[in-house]
Amino acid sequence: FEQAEQQRLESAMQQAAQDELRNQTQALEVVDLSITKDEFGDYKVKGSLKSVATQIISTVTVKYDILDKEGNVVRSESVKVFPNYLNPGDQGTFDKVHYELEEGEYSVEMTEMEWLVE
Repeated sequence: FEQAEQQRLESAMQQAAQDELRNQTQALEVVDLSITKDEFGDYKVKGSLKSVATQIISTVTVKYDILDKEGNVVRSESVKVFPNYLNPGDQGTFDKVHYELEEGEYSVEMTEMEWLVE
């Protein structure tokens, strides 16, 4: 009985450690990321993320690069995700309009995501 109890305890501790590692390093999954030109000729980057954490995460910041058609980085930006708090399984969204980009073909690439575990 004691040995079985010890194994359950160790298993629970391992699972907690795995959950904590995921919450710190892989809490978000990219659902959508795009750049589009609006009716005024400005470019809008927008996207959505899903929390795959086991705890609430907050203050999510996304960093991304805008690339020209040759793949050169023309702009690096960061944006906050809304809402500020994401429960496990929740989705958050972000968008930012870029008025200064010249006419052209652009793509967007996410470079980093930061968050706090509550």
